[in-house]
Order: sequence, then structure tokens, then C-alpha cells
Amino acid sequence: MRAIGRNEACPCGSTNKLKRCCGQPLYGGHPASSAEALMRSRYTAYVLGEVDYLFQTTHPTNPAVAGISLEQLRLELLDYCRRVTFHQLTVHQTWSPDARGIARVSFTAAFESDGEASSLSEISDFVMEQGRWQYLRGRPPLAHSFQEVPQSLDNTPLGVLEAQEAVMYRAATG
Repeated sequence: MRAIGRNEACPCGSTNKLKRCCGQPLYGGHPASSAEALMRSRYTAYVLGEVDYLFQTTHPTNPAVAGISLEQLRLELLDYCRRVTFHQLTVHQTWSPDARGIARVSFTAAFESDGEASSLSEISDFVMEQGRWQYLRGRPPLAHSFQEVPQSLDNTPLGVLEAQEAVMYRAATG
């Protein structure tokens, strides 16, 4: 967890100051304008230890929040933010909302935990509800490059897992 002044560079990797970037959704009451903006502001929330924002921007069906009290989640997130030092966010690709309203962002977050360098790569799903983007779920990226994401049956860019889900859904619903 780091303390960053509002006039310092935003941790999300943009060239903007915190107050003009992720500080807007975090502190200014302005919701993130896109799935990518929400993902960047959530990364910044992890950097700063803003655990309430992480909870508020997580969709209620996300397994991480299902069946857990807000206080327990706060404690777990705060402990995680204290143990991890985030170094860099790299956004690889973004996808506009598909027919189900799900937008995607692929990214890698470089960090250090217990003195060891590591990274997390994920394709995150986001959905807009009541005028606000929410983090729905995340999954590991595809084994090949981020630029080679296949098309689903309706030509929406999806990962292999999502294409398989679409095939199973269509088979089940006729």
C-alpha cells in the first residue's frame, strides 16, 4: 500500500495526475466511464488500499464477494494490499460490450509479495448496471498472444472459454 498525493502521477500508468485520472471515480464521485477506466481505477485502489471502492465496484455475483460479510472482505483485502506492492499495470487489449453487455479488458499487473517479484495476467469481464461499471469476473488469458483472440459464432471477439460457453448455451437453449 502506498500513499500517493493527488498531484502525483496516477499509478494506473496513464500520463495524468491521480486527481485527473483514477482519483475521479475513487474520490470524486464520478463513475468510471468505461470498463477499462474501471479496471484502471480498481488497480489504483489496490495500490492505495482503497478496499471499500473495490467492494463497491465488484458485481454481487462475483464469487469473491458471495457469502462473505463486508467486514470480512475488507479485512482480507486490506491484508492483501498491505502485503503486496504493485509496480506496473499494462493493458493489453479491450473489447466493447458484447450482446450480453459484457465488456472485457486484458491486462498484466506486476507486483512484489513477500520479497518476490510476480505478476497477474487476466481477462476481466465488466458489466454496466444502473449507470455504473462493475467487475463481474476474471479468468486467465489465452495461451497465445492477446492479439489473436478468436471470434465467437456471432463475430464478437471472445476468448476460447467464452466461445465454448456460447456453444454450450446455444446447444442447451436450442
